[in-house]
Formats: sequence, C-alpha cells, structure tokens
Amino acid sequence: MKMEECLPVISKKKTKHQGMIYEIACHEGKGTMTVYDVFDGVQVIYNDFHCANSPEVFSNISQKHLEINHCLHGRFECHFEDDRYGYLSEGDLGINDWSIGRIVSCFPLGYYEGVEIMIDVEKAAQSSFLKILHIDIEKLAEKVVANHKVFIMRSTEQIQHIFMEMYNVSDEIFYDYLKIKVAELLLFLQQLPFNEDKDNRHYYTSNQIQAIKYVRSFLSEHLDSKVSLHELIQPYHVSESVFRRCFKDIYGKPVYQWHKEYRLQTSRKLLEESNHSIIEIASMVGYDNPSKFSSAFYQFFGQKPLSYRKSHH
Repeated sequence: MKMEECLPVISKKKTKHQGMIYEIACHEGKGTMTVYDVFDGVQVIYNDFHCANSPEVFSNISQKHLEINHCLHGRFECHFEDDRYGYLSEGDLGINDWSIGRIVSCFPLGYYEGVEIMIDVEKAAQSSFLKILHIDIEKLAEKVVANHKVFIMRSTEQIQHIFMEMYNVSDEIFYDYLKIKVAELLLFLQQLPFNEDKDNRHYYTSNQIQAIKYVRSFLSEHLDSKVSLHELIQPYHVSESVFRRCFKDIYGKPVYQWHKEYRLQTSRKLLEESNHSIIEIASMVGYDNPSKFSSAFYQFFGQKPLSYRKSHH
C-alpha cells in the first residue's frame, strides 16, 4: 500500500533513514506523515498534525489491514458507524481493523502527534523475522475483529516504555531499532486479553458528544456568558456529572477551567492585535472587575495585561 493511495498527499521528500515525508492536505491547518517500511507489509508512521479536522481517508484498500496508534500529544476523535465516538488521549494505545466503519475523525484540541503502525496482514504474516519471534499477525487480527474491530487501552508504563523510545532513536541505529520496537509491540499485543477492555471512558454516545460540542461552541462564542451548565445541556438529556466527566476526558480539563483559559487566551490575542482598552478587553472576555482580570491574566501568563501589551503589541 502506498501513502498516495489512501491520503490527499500534497508533496513528498525522502528522509535520511530510508523513509518518506508526506505533506498532507488539511482544512485550515497543516499535517505531515513520515513513513518507514520496516518489514514486508509493516509501516511505521510518525504523524504530526496542526489542524482541527483529520484528512479524509479513502477506504478503498482491498487487503486486510491492522492500524495501531499511540497518541503522544493532543486528542484523536473517531465517529463510528454504530454511532459511538472513540477517543485517544495522550499516552493511549488504539488498535483497529481497517474495515471498521468510520464516518469522520478529527483532532479536538487542534493538534495531534503520535506514532502509527499500519500492517498489511497477508504480507506481514509471511515475514521470516516475525515468524522467528513466533508473532502470529493473523491471530492478532482475529482478536481485534472479535473485539468489535477496535480496542483502546489507557496509558500504562509498559505502553510508554515501548513507544517513548520510538520518538527518541539515535541516527546510528534508527532503522534497525524501529524493527525491534515494532516486534516488541506486537509481542505485547499478542498476549493482551482484548476482551478485558472495560474502560468505557473511551466511548461516548452521539447525544453526549453533541452536548459537549454544543457547549464548547457556545462558550467559545459567548465569553461573557452567565448561563449555567445545567441550562446548556438540558436539551440533550445528559446528566451534569456525566457531561463533566466526558468533557474532561476529551479536552483534558474541567469545563469551567477550559472556559477560563480560553477567555484568557482570547484576551491575550486582543492585547496583541487590537486597540481596545484593557477595561474593554476585560469586559469582552467576561470580567466585570478589571482588577480580577489583571490578576487572572498575571497568574496564567506571568505578566500584567499592560506589561504584556507593551512587550507584544
């Protein structure tokens, strides 16, 4: 499988380690994928995206494939055809069958960085190196399919040990070391009891996600809003406790902390790019008291608003 066959590639160039860097077409952002062929049928892909929407993937691949992902930074959201939503958070491991019904995917935080291992099951099953290590790719694929074609595991020390070393490999041993790390990962996955995945925090209903996205959108557009969370989520019939947990799982912070930081980030941009007075900016981002705004800004950015404006305007 070639990258050009499944992704909207803008440009490509070779790396110094027998790999290829692809620039990927993204809506309102940019993305790169650095690809290495480590075994027959096995690719290691370093993903680095700075955009909200994931590039469209064309699922016209005829062979059976497994896709393994580790999230280093950001969040990855995937909407499945059974109307579930799955998320990878920092440190998480996800493995799925390529044929799983995906409707759309995105990056909720606006960025994503991680490692992906793409496996052509038929080709990889013939690898002499993997056979020597008694790695049965076909059996692993059967386990994934039996687990509804997707398995997500919360970050553990063992996952971190395997993947963090893949982000920091010295030039002298880079290519051979990738092979060792992929083999280590496959041995780890081969002995995992996939049917014991009980971490339902990774899966959400369509109704829950609609409520979360509505609240995030509303709070982004109404920085001075005094509307209660209960009022905002009432039309979606989601309990406040469930909403708070889901929001934190997806965006990494409690909803009101996220809103406060978003308001302060907006105020920083206004200080840099506008001629509004500090009192006006405080009011625009929901602070009735300019001194409270100044204190919150200092606590978050380490500078008072006036000092920040002088140094950045």
